[in-house]
Amino acid sequence: MSTFTDKDNLSFEQSGTKWHRRVSLVDGILGGTTYDYGARVLTDSDTETYTFRSGGAAGTIVAVIVINYTDSTLETILNFSRTT
Repeated sequence: MSTFTDKDNLSFEQSGTKWHRRVSLVDGILGGTTYDYGARVLTDSDTETYTFRSGGAAGTIVAVIVINYTDSTLETILNFSRTT
């Protein structure tokens, strides 16, 4: 087992034998958007879609974030986009 020093204030986490960097896309990409409901759907084997609403689960969609990964492991982000 290797030793890992996190100098970025706990921005890494270990999953099994792999280390992953925690990334907060929501705060940056949703800056200023008011929402009270969010849902994640795996739209295909390598794409996640996050839908944010104002007014609960049946409310108005205020933002949609789509994250595409390089493959079905969902480990490496290929690209992402925001609409609405």
